[in-house]
Amino acid sequence: MLAVGALPVGALAVGALAVGAVAMGALAGEARADVPARFDVSGVEAPARPADAAARDAAEVALFLPRNVIDYTFLGTELAASLVADEQLVPRYRELLGTPGGDLFVFPTLFAETGSTPSVGLRMIADSPKVASSQRFGFGGPANVAVESRVVYKGLRAVAPYLVSVELAYRLEDDIEFHGLGISPRTDPRNRFRDGTTKTFGLYSERRVRWLASYGVRPTDDLELFLSSSLYRRQTIFDANAGEEGLFRVFETGSVAGFSNEAFLAYSELAARYDSRRVRTRPAPGVAVEAYFGGAHTVTGSSVAYARTGARATWALPFFRQTNLVIGRFVIDHVEALGGHELPFVELSRQPDYRGFDTRRDALSLVLSLDYAWQLVPFLGMRLFLDGATVAPGVSELELSHLAGSRIAGGLGFDFFAGKSALASFLVAASPDGARVTVGIGGAEIHGDRQHRD
Repeated sequence: MLAVGALPVGALAVGALAVGAVAMGALAGEARADVPARFDVSGVEAPARPADAAARDAAEVALFLPRNVIDYTFLGTELAASLVADEQLVPRYRELLGTPGGDLFVFPTLFAETGSTPSVGLRMIADSPKVASSQRFGFGGPANVAVESRVVYKGLRAVAPYLVSVELAYRLEDDIEFHGLGISPRTDPRNRFRDGTTKTFGLYSERRVRWLASYGVRPTDDLELFLSSSLYRRQTIFDANAGEEGLFRVFETGSVAGFSNEAFLAYSELAARYDSRRVRTRPAPGVAVEAYFGGAHTVTGSSVAYARTGARATWALPFFRQTNLVIGRFVIDHVEALGGHELPFVELSRQPDYRGFDTRRDALSLVLSLDYAWQLVPFLGMRLFLDGATVAPGVSELELSHLAGSRIAGGLGFDFFAGKSALASFLVAASPDGARVTVGIGGAEIHGDRQHRD
């Protein structure tokens, strides 16, 4: 109402100024009427165009589409990174009190690493202050397909924010390597390699289907509790086209536990996490500690029952300046068969936090890491890292000397950011197993999340 009432006053003021300017111009003209004009100027004054103006205009037109595609992709991948964070981190109060509205993005994804088939695809994100959904399709060939659909509700109950997620996922993957059990599979008596084979691993394929529901709540600003339950099926397939590297051409038939199991399993897990970092989707000072316990049992099919326990801790300390960080990480995972049932080899603990080649499996896994990360420019960070990893049948058999032996990996990486979200990464690691290069675009992988990782 105030703006409407003020409008006539403003118009009158502008009119008065215009009349005054015209009158002064007329008076000035009369005062100098006796002075003859030396020249007359007509037209519109414009700044001079540089000699390369035409080339600049052409480049502007040519780059219009790719520039906007890149901007659109970065906006979409930032939203994807935010959604990935929401899956593990219950949204903060300020995120729940945002303005109404939403965003819809469709953008490309790429995940590739040495020794594996690259996977390209599309991801669609629809986000609003209360509800977000994600649809993803990845393709690495007819035998390497990933499809995922997810809906996330972000709510506020009393004074504690919470999150509810429901999803369905399908994955077909081929050429998966199984090296056997233990830190040195060739000398571990639990592995039965075929006589005469010189291969160190066998290949198999796997088909996975998973339904998952999860709930998370933040009772305090730094404490989060998560409860998740899934119903899933993993079908392991012998690949006859793998030649001499086929699983049962390297290992004796029937010696790989649970290979032919056909079962639907229900897995439930309770996890608690304390995280003091102000920013959680990119390197930031602070401490994060997590512990979890979960259990699985057969719903239909072959009898399987096991329990998972584990913990992880990450601490990041500023060095010289706030954007330079020394980061330490400790990760331990343990799985144990229950009720005298056989534990399928696909359920053994693995080591995705180890940035060398993740080729060792056993009941117990331990990974220690040390990073030095710093910010080069606002959208790009760099890191140097060193990882040590080992596995064992149990705590009593764990040998820390292996951390300084054959399972050491070191290298460097680049992290790309938009705002507070990590969008893409490029990693080069060297280890006794060889050099590994990893490229990821379109959202970070989830670490510390057994429901998705395993």
